[in-house]
Amino acid sequence: MAYKKIGTIDNISQIPFNKNLIVTGRMGNGWSWHMPGVFKKQGNKIVFRNVHEMSTEIDKNTIIGLNILEEI
Repeated sequence: MAYKKIGTIDNISQIPFNKNLIVTGRMGNGWSWHMPGVFKKQGNKIVFRNVHEMSTEIDKNTIIGLNILEEI
């Protein structure tokens, strides 16, 4: 599969919620590579839930550096 970059997320104010995305990059201490998933708000928390039902919790202090991709 091939992907092309269609945007970036550099801080929590840029997170598009409840949209199916493919992301590559850093969220906190973890790294995602061509990972499909959705950002959701859960109370005061922000969570990225990937297609394998694994979640990464994000807060205002989390370092984010993601590329948003689409499959081509």
